[in-house]
Amino acid sequence: MCNQQEALLDWSDFNEAEQQSIAITSSNFEQGTRLPPFPFTAAVLDELGENLAHIALVRPNSAKKCIDELAVFERVLLAQMPKAPRDEDEPTAKQVQEFLLYSTVMCFLVEQFKQLRQQMAFSLELLENQAQGGSNGKH
Repeated sequence: MCNQQEALLDWSDFNEAEQQSIAITSSNFEQGTRLPPFPFTAAVLDELGENLAHIALVRPNSAKKCIDELAVFERVLLAQMPKAPRDEDEPTAKQVQEFLLYSTVMCFLVEQFKQLRQQMAFSLELLENQAQGGSNGKH
């Protein structure tokens, strides 16, 4: 049914990046994969995460504040997630397309912010373990 509905939707108003992100998201859903819908942005943010992880080792207090700030972004984005069209009539093609795009972007951003937080938190945990003399359980 999804392929039939996609065939009925006119994607010409969407640019190539938008169309590609929707296609990747649909493929992920159908095949159970987790490819990023915005692969180039994901690569840049992954590199940023590695840099933030290194910075966390040098500036742990700043990293803790950054982790808290990223959590705010996640919370706000999740609160702003688009709701599926619930008109009494069938949703318009435009409503379906906008819902798919907005959901794809929001989920991508939330996941990326979560990964950034996790990378910094892992570095902070390593730093804490080093300060305690390793992770052998002796304090």
